[in-house]
Amino acid sequence: DDSREFISKLIKDKFDSCEVLDAIQLAYDVPITDDEALSDDVRDEFMSQSATGRFLITLCYLNSQLVRDRLADPQDPTDQAYAQALYDDYQPKIADVMTNPSSSYVLTQADGDTYSDLLTMLYGSGVIDATEQSVMESLKTTHESAMNGMNRSQVMAYMDHYTVLDSVVTAVEAMPALQMVGEAQALGGLE
Repeated sequence: DDSREFISKLIKDKFDSCEVLDAIQLAYDVPITDDEALSDDVRDEFMSQSATGRFLITLCYLNSQLVRDRLADPQDPTDQAYAQALYDDYQPKIADVMTNPSSSYVLTQADGDTYSDLLTMLYGSGVIDATEQSVMESLKTTHESAMNGMNRSQVMAYMDHYTVLDSVVTAVEAMPALQMVGEAQALGGLE
């Protein structure tokens, strides 16, 4: 689709690297910036292929300074260890799904449980507030049963439904710290 290719090119031209990756690496001591090419593939070949994904890309760039501020310091060693274990578990899965569109990996209840555990850790360390945790958990509950058992292409198709986009936009509107409009700034490394 020409519009998707245009959006992908526009994103690549506007943003050199993802400051959010730098902030995550600093806070959790995970080698995520080594996976910048994989992150670009997730953004360009997966997220940008759906209306919801494009909204989330924009949301990420509009709020990159908020993420940087919240992850400005290294996190507690226990949280770092959890993040490192999560990275070690999911990085190969994501790499497989991104390099192999016909990968047999499908979303499971365990993935949803991991998401909830991650939200709990982020709330406990002050990275997200109680409202954000509650809203993001509610969003998971709304979509979890539909998404369980979906592979990459099914998830992309699901995320392209405007009812899904509307539910995500409504969730974001309930999180007052997040900026939804404005001009995203070109990003580089941490300043």
